[in-house]
Amino acid sequence: MEHKKKKEMNDMKRHMTILLCLGLVISRGIGQQVQADEGGRGTELSIFEEIPVITIASRRKQLITEAPSTVSVITAEDIKNSGATELAELFRSVPGIDVMAKSVSDYDICARGMNIPGVDKMLVLLDRRPVYVDFYGIVAWTMIPAALEDIKRIEIIRGPGSAIYGANAYSGVINIITKSVEESEGTFVKAVAGEGEGKTLNGSLVHAGTRDEFGYKLSLNWKKADEWSGNETGLESFDGSVMADYALSDMSRLSVSAGRADSSKGKTMTKIGLFERDDGTIDYVKLNYDASALNIQCFWNGVDVKTVYMGTDYPISTDTHDLDIQRSLHIGREHMLTCGGSYRHNRIESALVEENYTQDLWAVYLDSEIRPAEKLILNLGARYDHHSLAGEEVSPRASLIYTPAKRHIFRLTYGTAFKNPHFIQSYLYIPAAFAYGNEELDPEEMTAYEFEYQTFIGEKVKTTLNLFLNEYEDFILFADYSTTQIPYYTYRNIGKAEGVGGELGFDFLFTSGISGILNYSYQEVTNKDTDERVESAPEHKLTAGLRAKMGNDYSASLTAHYVDETFWEEVGEGVNSYTLVNARVAREFLDEKMEIALSIYNLLDDKHREHPWGEKIGQRIFVTICYK
Repeated sequence: MEHKKKKEMNDMKRHMTILLCLGLVISRGIGQQVQADEGGRGTELSIFEEIPVITIASRRKQLITEAPSTVSVITAEDIKNSGATELAELFRSVPGIDVMAKSVSDYDICARGMNIPGVDKMLVLLDRRPVYVDFYGIVAWTMIPAALEDIKRIEIIRGPGSAIYGANAYSGVINIITKSVEESEGTFVKAVAGEGEGKTLNGSLVHAGTRDEFGYKLSLNWKKADEWSGNETGLESFDGSVMADYALSDMSRLSVSAGRADSSKGKTMTKIGLFERDDGTIDYVKLNYDASALNIQCFWNGVDVKTVYMGTDYPISTDTHDLDIQRSLHIGREHMLTCGGSYRHNRIESALVEENYTQDLWAVYLDSEIRPAEKLILNLGARYDHHSLAGEEVSPRASLIYTPAKRHIFRLTYGTAFKNPHFIQSYLYIPAAFAYGNEELDPEEMTAYEFEYQTFIGEKVKTTLNLFLNEYEDFILFADYSTTQIPYYTYRNIGKAEGVGGELGFDFLFTSGISGILNYSYQEVTNKDTDERVESAPEHKLTAGLRAKMGNDYSASLTAHYVDETFWEEVGEGVNSYTLVNARVAREFLDEKMEIALSIYNLLDDKHREHPWGEKIGQRIFVTICYK
């Protein structure tokens, strides 16, 4: 026992030493830059020269400094310099976002302490189309049909989003935005080979072209990866998409897209156990009409997956049809109004439920931005949702943004969110395992209070502080509710909880070629029935990173993530704190048309689990070749 405690203490010291060293490097860089500025040099570049324009907070374009929610952005440059081979890995650098890898094919992502196996509390969109699997309510991160190189940016809301997006926008919203035809024009190919504790092979191709008002794009992506143990293939998938658009005028565009993700190998850990994917496809067809103030989207999502649960095959088939219409308009000079409505029809068929089921959902919403004074922005919004089984929900949001000076921005936000029961929670039927759904479930509810402060220190440092208080109730839990000697497992609405915490982030711009990030997250979730802390949420997280562009050809990045220890009461086990350090160096050739990069995932080989049931994550070294 003493040896184990000593080892844990040494590991913690090693983790903190690495992070402190990175912090000192950043601090020294700041000090040198401030001195240069005071001497009248180095002020040619400012970190706030380009304030990002985002669309996720109010479903229309607005400055990130005027958003009524806590928003982060991952840019295409961030993706390139991360060296990541999986989409889910990109979110480790976002403060307040919890990433949990249980295998090479199974990730869970949520915000502010809500992460659990099979998490269903974050809405994920690909070009505004939801990509979660309605049957489980989860996101199959390794089956999202988007090559990393084709992503323009990713916008993330931390906190409730139901006032605009409805159900499932509970702890946050992620919108993955791919590049337009014009931005992708040409042909791009990429090959990745990884060695270490298991092998990885990836290949991508993106081709786009335009002719007069017409444009098209093709994206293909193939992945194969061994489990971290290296004993077997843990992931094998192929996805592709095609898109065509037509410019009707300078202000309007019509586009149609379709895609498929085909996975022949993978795993998904849910609240009721492990599902193995022997074969499965996720398809979609989407039509968009976008004008200056009117947006219409309709799509079909189809899931056809063969899963194995407890040694038995359980095929799953679902169809989702969705229509969404939105209109934005100015009322006077100081008032912007956005309104919309949506309708969705879901159908499922599976041996995991007793019969085929359908559900109908419809909603209307309104978002109003008012500027009562020069330095004030008042945002008021609400959404009404109707679910054929779960009933009605109203989700209000109110936000006040005050900018007393150019570089000081304050925001106060109140909002609510909800999560409807998904199909398996309502209709599960496995008598052999004594497992049943519950059609009487209520939606999970959350009320959130947020404070944000943004400022700039000189010309080179951006600082953001976010504080939050979340009140949760009616959690849907799967447990043993036997009243006799015969076991009976089902879902119930149980208990209340409270989440408090905050995120402090710094973005640094040392020179035109050197930048850095440093952010810290604190989160504490308390079970209000027992007044005990929910220890499955890591209390402390810290990320530090440096990025450098050396000359015209060379680039390098180094990022470290520290995650505090957790304990999972339902399985009676915990995982130790860990530090994950990733590094990348690259060189460009042929007038920036070709790049060769070397990436090391888990540079320090800190072998760790991120969930007691997960695999022990080791080290892999990747070589990437890209050609445009």
